[in-house]
Amino acid sequence: MSGRNVRPAITIVIHPNLALSIGKRNWCQRPVNLQPIDIDRTPSPWRWLFRAVKVLICLLVAWGIWSSVVNALHEIDRHGFSFKEIRAGWLVLSGTLYLVALLPMGLYWHCVLTTMGQRPRLPHTLRAYYIGHLGKYVPGKALVVVLRTALVGGSRVDRTIAAVSVFVETLMQMSVGSAVAAAIIGLRFRHHWPLLIAAIGLMVAAGLPTLPPVFRYLAKVLRRLGAAGDVDRHAEAVDTRMFLYGWLAAGCCWFVMGLSLWSTIKAMPVAHTQMPGDFEAYLLLTATVALAVVAGFLSLLPGGIGIRELVLIPLIGHEMQLGIVLALVSAVTLRLIWILSEVVLSIILYFGVRKGVNE
Repeated sequence: MSGRNVRPAITIVIHPNLALSIGKRNWCQRPVNLQPIDIDRTPSPWRWLFRAVKVLICLLVAWGIWSSVVNALHEIDRHGFSFKEIRAGWLVLSGTLYLVALLPMGLYWHCVLTTMGQRPRLPHTLRAYYIGHLGKYVPGKALVVVLRTALVGGSRVDRTIAAVSVFVETLMQMSVGSAVAAAIIGLRFRHHWPLLIAAIGLMVAAGLPTLPPVFRYLAKVLRRLGAAGDVDRHAEAVDTRMFLYGWLAAGCCWFVMGLSLWSTIKAMPVAHTQMPGDFEAYLLLTATVALAVVAGFLSLLPGGIGIRELVLIPLIGHEMQLGIVLALVSAVTLRLIWILSEVVLSIILYFGVRKGVNE
């Protein structure tokens, strides 16, 4: 035999009741040694404190969502617009398209987790993913990481690695969104050069940490700083293949989000809407929603409030000649529909999927 180290197709250490065939690989996994993860044993005197923290998180999320809704309704009322004029069917389609758009990134997050040696169940990963979106309505957006990590963590998923994977998924989505916006604006709407420069800058800022060599280096830094969970060892599995899969998933996400914005504008009163129906208009809407969401994310404001509208209004109002008022109402209505869709689905998933998901 040669002196080379030969790695099996997959090396697994799991519960005796679970069996996997050696040599079979999940398409989104690389060979990683999976070590058993002990279930957290919280001392009973501290349980009341953790319950209080959970209640506080719920209250913060509720406050953030309520504030976003109130501000959005105030903007609509200030311009004398009535919801009676809106066609509800298009709004239902817009909300559905938004939730469908998020699905590829939820699947990508699941693959990042499994690639990094964790064993979450897919329905429970998606449960944590969608519910976690509610955390972005609290200032700083840190609750997104807290919610997702708390919901997906358990004996099958190390919480430190889960938190790192959230950053991988989120930054991948934002970097690809910026790239999509930069490509569309650069090819079709060059006269919006300030937005083009902004998109390129956002792409570099969000995308650099997602490059496999950079990500692995950052994981080693985290480990040296005392991060638990052997995050540096597990990060070695995140390679170019996962990077390309992330770009594919995020690309699908943003182009479906463009359809969500298109559907919202179609819901506006026919008398005031001169909605172009060509492919170029759809590309513009895709670039608009991508750049608006990314800018809102990096602003760290709750739900990107105000920042999204700052991007949406000039492009929708001027480029598509829909007018400032209609552009503003469309932007605010899109925010409301996305919030409502996230809340409804989160309630369904929270009570529809058993809580002990990864134990």
